[in-house]
Amino acid sequence: MQLPKKLKHFNFFLDGDNFVGQVNEITLPQFMRKMEEYRGGGMYAPIKTDHGLEALSMEVTMGGLSFEFFGHFGLCQHDGITARFTGSFAGDDKCEALPMEIEITGRLSEMSLPTAKSGEDTEHKIKIEVSYIRILYNGSELCEIDIMNMVEKWQGKDRLEDHKRNIGA
Repeated sequence: MQLPKKLKHFNFFLDGDNFVGQVNEITLPQFMRKMEEYRGGGMYAPIKTDHGLEALSMEVTMGGLSFEFFGHFGLCQHDGITARFTGSFAGDDKCEALPMEIEITGRLSEMSLPTAKSGEDTEHKIKIEVSYIRILYNGSELCEIDIMNMVEKWQGKDRLEDHKRNIGA
């Protein structure tokens, strides 16, 4: 029997700056298909048709106040920043730490300032709208999504390869 591999440690980087010890929590992107109901003549019930992915975003909750983000807010490029999440996963049944890395390009869409209360802990959040994401786990690529270059890879298989060829992209 195996125990689940749990996140034991993580770190966050933004444009190469290391935020070790400053990040309380990261909400990683949620992958959701854009599905629409369709029922044509002769169909007994509707089915959901796939129209690609919903927009991807990531939230980072920082302890205290980090002024480094002010220079990144309002950039006009969809891929104006590069963020990186690194994690170390392990199960309590083996003495084996497995690496995970998530690389993202995007832009900041939200930046909250902390609530100010004397003598109390503070935290603030940033939200990153994702235009590119690549997830590696223990050296294997789990996924790569490149919205502008029409890439949607899951475990090495590009689901958009035929469509790109058909439109000459």
